[in-house]
Amino acid sequence: MEWHVCKRKVWVKMNGVSLERQSDLVAEGKRLQEKTYRKRAEKNKQLELPGIKVDYYDPATQTIHETKKSPSMVKAHRWQVKYYLYVMRQHGIGVQKGILEYPKHHKKEEVFLSEEDEKVLQALPADVEALLNGTCPPPVKKRFCQKCAFCEFCYTDPSEEF
Repeated sequence: MEWHVCKRKVWVKMNGVSLERQSDLVAEGKRLQEKTYRKRAEKNKQLELPGIKVDYYDPATQTIHETKKSPSMVKAHRWQVKYYLYVMRQHGIGVQKGILEYPKHHKKEEVFLSEEDEKVLQALPADVEALLNGTCPPPVKKRFCQKCAFCEFCYTDPSEEF
């Protein structure tokens, strides 16, 4: 979940800038998902609700699936899935768990939403509103910035060291 990684990206996206559509890295992730789980689309479906787009939802098992290229940011991935579970429950959609899938690494992880997690997520709208009412946060300049769809937005010099 972007909130745990980069507040600047959240601010920019919430102000109407979407750069993922042009990102080669995002396209690569989508191809990986489609190539790895070809038959999944037959029985499961993508699900889009305000603010979220779930890779796959299996209504029979009430499970969401999120595919990622690398487990390098697993904490953020877990919170993304927890947020998806939270939003789906808020919309009355029966969902029990999420599964994070890292096909290149042959790893899967089940993710559940605890009561403590829900409390954290309930506070999120106020935190996001406070962020949006302020000015755009400065870039965080971390190694993961190089693989972000917003890298060129934050850093104009592509040769800059991270």
